[in-house]
Amino acid sequence: LLMRLKTLSKEKTIDEAKQSEPLLLHIVTAVDGLPVEATIVHRASEETGAVPTLKIKMDQKRLGKDAFTISKELRDGNPRLCVNDKSLRDNTLLITAINLNEKLADIVGERLRDVFI
Repeated sequence: LLMRLKTLSKEKTIDEAKQSEPLLLHIVTAVDGLPVEATIVHRASEETGAVPTLKIKMDQKRLGKDAFTISKELRDGNPRLCVNDKSLRDNTLLITAINLNEKLADIVGERLRDVFI
């Protein structure tokens, strides 16, 4: 029974993440035309399988700031947004689709535009 519950939980998370992929596309549209390259990738995870993740590669010269600065601005802003910090050294932000909804996608898109401009 426990194994079945874990499997059902994993399947639910994967389904939610797949349904969230269009929301990531909404964020891609929000940053279109800015000095960034936004793509959706599928990162493997033991808990959730392949999770749609927005990968935003930034042009540090054109932005005038690096990913660490952008991450801090997002974290210190209102509303507070936290991005995965594993790729900041590569001037890349990672945003997963887990728990993303339409309202949050709008907020993330607006906040990213604010810090990129």
